[in-house]
Amino acid sequence: MQRESHRLLIPSMLFMLFGCDPKRPSQKPSTSEMAGQYLSSDGRAKGALLVLNNDGTFKLANWPRSGTGHWEIEKQDLSGFYEIVLEYTDQKGNITFTSHGQYLRGERVPYTIEMYIGDPDEGAILFESISSVGK
Repeated sequence: MQRESHRLLIPSMLFMLFGCDPKRPSQKPSTSEMAGQYLSSDGRAKGALLVLNNDGTFKLANWPRSGTGHWEIEKQDLSGFYEIVLEYTDQKGNITFTSHGQYLRGERVPYTIEMYIGDPDEGAILFESISSVGK
């Protein structure tokens, strides 16, 4: 009887760990694949707009930390997820703040970008692609 319960417990644990996780890219997307405009329709950040340009610059508007700067795609060491790293710059081009944790969702273009405000336990705010400029 105890052996039977172990057979049910392990698949249940695996589903809890991996079954609910959104699909992620298995290969690093190119800059041109990611370049475009991404809009949030989430009530916590409705109208927030992230623009990723082909030249590696970005603009983020209607977000608690709105601004401009440079972006790049990196693979996060611990999770193995690809993320957009935003380096905010001042008017002279000096980096003032670096933001990690803008993870990619989806297996192919167009990707969705998940971002967070405050406590990550409140869930991701999704930015959906509304236009691409890299093609």
